[in-house]
Amino acid sequence: MTYQHVLDSYADDTTVTVSGKTLSEVEEQLNTDCTVISNWRKANLLKLNADKTHSLIMRTQKRLTSLGRPLEIQIDGVVVESEKVGCENLLKCRIQGNVKWNGQISLLTTKLRKRLSALSQLRYCCPFPIRKAIADGIFGSILVYCLPLYGGLDKTSIQNIQILQNKAVPLRARRSELFDKLG
Repeated sequence: MTYQHVLDSYADDTTVTVSGKTLSEVEEQLNTDCTVISNWRKANLLKLNADKTHSLIMRTQKRLTSLGRPLEIQIDGVVVESEKVGCENLLKCRIQGNVKWNGQISLLTTKLRKRLSALSQLRYCCPFPIRKAIADGIFGSILVYCLPLYGGLDKTSIQNIQILQNKAVPLRARRSELFDKLG
């Protein structure tokens, strides 16, 4: 067998990542890992939330369509459902099985537009230092979240994010300060 597997945990979320040459290899390793996780969970008196337990196959779109069958994974006799929509939310980041980021970018731009609207109202009632702190908190924080994952984005997605970021700059800066920095 030529598979690799990784177990990641954050708070109460656990992710098992397995790669292999065949679907059967991946399936076998995932079922083995599920048994190990189940034994550890029982020994530590933890409960499995079957509704939050899913599988997601990640491949290029072309290879996803040629799979032929879903994964057959079980933990404690409960069948782990495959994601029918081909994506999974993991720590507020939308992971797509086709290794694209358009779902995450769509969520990101929606959030940024809403926050941009709120920021535009602040310029009338908040002094600059408060406006800047709020902008950094509500706009900048979600802009940079998951940023390392966006390396393979298409040009249009990057431009859409850049436009929203450009609109936020005047709302968080003093106009004279901005023009001084630009020369």
